[in-house]
Amino acid sequence: MWCFTLTLFLIGFLLTLVLALYSRRSSGASLSEMIQTRFYELTPVRALVWSLIGVAIECSLLFLYLLCLQILTLYDRALLFTSSSVLLLPYILLACISAVFGWLLWSRVIATAYRVAPKVEVRNAKFSPRISQQHLASLGAERFPNHIDPEGEANNVIRRVVIGVSILAIGLLSCAVYAGWITIEEGTLATQN
Repeated sequence: MWCFTLTLFLIGFLLTLVLALYSRRSSGASLSEMIQTRFYELTPVRALVWSLIGVAIECSLLFLYLLCLQILTLYDRALLFTSSSVLLLPYILLACISAVFGWLLWSRVIATAYRVAPKVEVRNAKFSPRISQQHLASLGAERFPNHIDPEGEANNVIRRVVIGVSILAIGLLSCAVYAGWITIEEGTLATQN
């Protein structure tokens, strides 16, 4: 069942990606321009990048949580400052690798997409009276919802809420498993009465 669902999602993602790439190419964007912006103007790529950043942050926080649990377990058994503390290294490494992966995606893809174009001196330009000054000033700023939220604060609030709810869900699920309310047996969740 999951294999079929994931296959459908993959086919839908690839079809959307191909159609967005075709639409972008047919509207005049060259391949070198898209490489320069790291294909960020393509909606499927942008969604994939933000999803990967979210997963990297969540994995990093999850491994930090598991590291804290392991530290508490070793501390309770008085094994924290012995050779048993080597068991903490995988959690530290996985948390660092996840955080570095998220940071690399942020700095190499997201940060380059928001670079401001340099000002170019234009001389002897002639403008037609068909475009009003108000519309001329807003050309190139067709970002949605530009007139509703020009600073993009609503997008940031939505991202914070989604990340917060995801972290809360992981934390609650971990607490439920740790407290024994839920057991995980052979890949399925089974509640205990």
